[in-house]
Formats: sequence, structure tokens, C-alpha cells
Amino acid sequence: MSKDHWPLCIKERKRIESLGGYIDDGYLNDQLGMKEINGKGEPLSAEPKIKLITLTKEDEFFIIGNDGI
Repeated sequence: MSKDHWPLCIKERKRIESLGGYIDDGYLNDQLGMKEINGKGEPLSAEPKIKLITLTKEDEFFIIGNDGI
């Protein structure tokens, strides 16, 4: 499972601003309403934050979703 990098989250906003980016009405640098700036100051990163979980016999199903589809 991954963690979203929404610019409206306080921690993500501070990280973006520390790299020279800015958030205006939820948009990153007036262009994108999503994701993150990496340490090189590029507007997006394809590197997800991943969380692994172990499925057990009690788990009946697994759902995969993405807001980019």
C-alpha cells in the first residue's frame, strides 16, 4: 500500500516549500494538483512510498485502486 503525497497535507506542503516549490489553491507551482517534488527540485517523482502488508487466510479479498486511472 502506498501513501498519498497530496500538497494540501501540512507535512507535504512544508517539504515542497523547503525545495523551492509552492502550493496555490491545492496546485503545485500553479500547474499540478498532485504529488511531490524530489530533492532535485523536479516537480514530480515516480517513486511511491510503499507499505507492505501480509495477507492471511482470514483475508477474503484485496482491492487495488488508483485515482490516476
